[in-house]
Amino acid sequence: MENIKNNTVAGFVVNNIHTANIFKKYGIDFCFDGKISIEEACIKNDVNYKQLENELNDLDIKTNFLNDFNKWGLDFLMIFIIHIHHRYVKMNIPILKKYGEKAVKNQGKDYTELSEINKLIIKFSNELIIHMEKEETIVFPFIKRLFKANKEHSTISLSNFNSLNHPIKMMEEYHDKAGDILKKISKLSNKYKIPEDASLAYKELYKKLQEFEDNLKNHVHLENNILFPKAKKLVLEVVK
Repeated sequence: MENIKNNTVAGFVVNNIHTANIFKKYGIDFCFDGKISIEEACIKNDVNYKQLENELNDLDIKTNFLNDFNKWGLDFLMIFIIHIHHRYVKMNIPILKKYGEKAVKNQGKDYTELSEINKLIIKFSNELIIHMEKEETIVFPFIKRLFKANKEHSTISLSNFNSLNHPIKMMEEYHDKAGDILKKISKLSNKYKIPEDASLAYKELYKKLQEFEDNLKNHVHLENNILFPKAKKLVLEVVK
């Protein structure tokens, strides 16, 4: 049996995306808190390490190529992020706002946390749209150029290349900020626990927020733990 305590949570998920569901089951955040070791994550989340280790080691190590994002070309990975995750955000933000407004209107007096959650949704939504636009117009085109040069075994002149590290750092910093907002929403909602007398809008709001959080964690995981680290390596290989 493999001893995995010193592996990072994010690194484990990079190697097998199916382990994400196991970490989620134990309340371990593989995305926004994935840089720590599995042992540290167990201590932080009061999880029995041996029990988690057994489940992770028992998981089938074979991963279908369609789910093995770490083996995808960066060009294809960026297309996937844009058309699956960015599209999901753009389609679901109006739904979140609609349910948030209705829930506050219907039961905001009885559940005062709804007003604060709705404010966070509005703030979060506006910032996330701007963030994705920056990725699609600035960061991803840079990475696409690097990937193309590497594939063609060519180089890019340093004088013609603007540093990628700064914009990537800005993207990662926003991801941390987004993670903090999601944690606030989760705490305010008691981890999306729906009261017995909740209206339809209230129920749908919490269901959609949980779904949105899960999608965003997968989204940010692909960027922080696969796309950006590989892009940084490409800079060293093709920029001369």
